[in-house]
Amino acid sequence: EYNDAILEGFRITKGRGVFSHASRRGGGIFAENASPTIASNLLVENTAEWGGGAYLSVNSEPGVFTNNSVESNEASFNAGGIALSGDWRVFSNVFSGNSVVSGDGGAVWALGGALSTLSVQVEGNVIVGNVAGDHGGGIYMGIANAAISSNLIIGNTAKGRAGIRFSGGGIWLARGDYTVHHNT
Repeated sequence: EYNDAILEGFRITKGRGVFSHASRRGGGIFAENASPTIASNLLVENTAEWGGGAYLSVNSEPGVFTNNSVESNEASFNAGGIALSGDWRVFSNVFSGNSVVSGDGGAVWALGGALSTLSVQVEGNVIVGNVAGDHGGGIYMGIANAAISSNLIIGNTAKGRAGIRFSGGGIWLARGDYTVHHNT
């Protein structure tokens, strides 16, 4: 993909992902080392080990994920809805009924690395009825600088299989600099 690539207006269903980094990633969409705009798509009933709906890894420019419906996708390990690596703007999407079997991030999962911190904006989304096998039923983020604002986050579940009593049914944030405001 190129940095100015646009994926818009598709219904992507029953995808099974791409084998990358020793696991199957991005059930509906797999984008790596690019900074695309992904807009107005329906991602439904896709499966993968990481990123049931999408696995999105950008390079130098922030990627944009907007006006998409991400519904009923499933991941085995992390990110039932979308997995993010790199800098992203995620706004005005609907995430519903996504699940991750044994890991984190029922709807949105983002994790930086030892040498890099993510910069993520999650704004104006509806995040409802998603399930994580461990942490962050709605949103899971780690090693990130993130702004999470003006989202409707309701009815999400985190099962907390790692033995932690409170596992963030709505949001789980770890090791980062976070601004969380005006969410319901």
